[in-house]
Amino acid sequence: MKKKILCLLSVLTLSLSMAPCVYAANADTEQTETTSVITEEQTENETGQEQEEVSEEDIRMSVSFEGSWENDVLEVIQGTNLDQYEVEVAVSNLSTGTSDYSPLLNSMVSGFDNMQLGRQDVTVTWKGMSCTLKVNVVEGEVPKPAKIEAKLGLNSHYSGNTLPLGISEDKLRDFLYVDFYDEAGSLINVGEEPVLEISAFDTNVKGEHKVTVTAADFELSTEITVRIVPVKVLVVNQGFSSGRDTDVISIPVGGYTSRSLELTAVNKDNPAEVIAPLGAGLVSLTYYFPDIDVSKAGVREYSAPYYDEYLGVNTTISVKIKVGQPESVPAKDLLPEEAIATMPQGEVIGTWDVPSGEAGAGTWVFQTGLTQGQEVTVWSYHNGQWLKIGVYKADAEGNVTVTFTADQLSPILITKNETSSGAVSGGNADTENKSENVSDNKAAAVKTPQTGDTQNILLYVAAGLASFSVLGGSILWKLKKGR
Repeated sequence: MKKKILCLLSVLTLSLSMAPCVYAANADTEQTETTSVITEEQTENETGQEQEEVSEEDIRMSVSFEGSWENDVLEVIQGTNLDQYEVEVAVSNLSTGTSDYSPLLNSMVSGFDNMQLGRQDVTVTWKGMSCTLKVNVVEGEVPKPAKIEAKLGLNSHYSGNTLPLGISEDKLRDFLYVDFYDEAGSLINVGEEPVLEISAFDTNVKGEHKVTVTAADFELSTEITVRIVPVKVLVVNQGFSSGRDTDVISIPVGGYTSRSLELTAVNKDNPAEVIAPLGAGLVSLTYYFPDIDVSKAGVREYSAPYYDEYLGVNTTISVKIKVGQPESVPAKDLLPEEAIATMPQGEVIGTWDVPSGEAGAGTWVFQTGLTQGQEVTVWSYHNGQWLKIGVYKADAEGNVTVTFTADQLSPILITKNETSSGAVSGGNADTENKSENVSDNKAAAVKTPQTGDTQNILLYVAAGLASFSVLGGSILWKLKKGR
């Protein structure tokens, strides 16, 4: 019994001595250890040995059309195909918050008979997922069109009738969109998919081409101007193609290179011109760029040969990364109004947009321009409050270096402290590093110990040992007394 009690005390002592998840490392030795762990995890993830598989429960597929939120049954005219209706298919990943969209194509549909009147449950399959579309086939006269309009481009929303240089001719039909109109100018459905013809033109010649699109069944045609441009593919932040983000990807030193990103086709002669977004989701940069280096801070660009099967084009894929140097963003553009109104006291040095979660795990170098040894406080805004990460000192180059784990939050605020101790050569020796919540510019200590709270952790361990020692002694005394 005595051995069992001592064993129990040992287990409880070990559990008490385990430090909580490190939020931010400050001393040089802590930074090295944290970065080393991250690098090992990164290697495991990118080799696929321990990478978490996406659960089927995290994937959702949906089919929508105009009015589907009121009536989930799509009414179609007998003899027409489903791809003649404006139906959108979406596959969403709930764990990453990303979605892929496509218009409904006949190739996605099974179990549909366009001549059978009445209700049908049609199966729609895309990207390995399937769902049911309820259809009601009704009688109706298919109107005869009076004119047609055509679009021939990767994505007319972004670039109009623009195609990549060298696109194969058998891919052209995939990017041809034709609308039919009656004499009143109303968009109409014409039943069975009509035979469409595209006049010949050389897709290997850059510039503008006059192209005629003909609907032979109705003896209708239209002429359009198609632009051929050289394209390249960029790996960029999600939101780049819509102008909501930049094409530079921020990665911490020693950080993960797999993250939610976007592949976008741009004009090779004018990369600022987006031709078409090609998709978004979890992207491994090492898959495209095996020699990518995130071991030290700096701005780098990588390019590699790339064949896009969707476009049928041989081109290049490129990426710009900014390692360890987060984007400095004006507070008014980064923070909500309530965050600005409740900023901690002290001179604001700057605000930075640092990726949150695993994407921000690693070492970041904040370029403050301060003199060596100047003390600053690093804050993060989370759940409506300012969280104090810790007190740091600027190095000889005016930089403040902080290492985060996967618990990292964003955005980051740095304020200048009124007094500073002596200059420190390199690193960020701590004088204080306790996480705090700030409300109305008044600090309120958080009970959970964070990095730098080693004294508090030791006190917890000592207190635990003392209490269990007393408990163990009491039990042993009672056992002996009972003998």
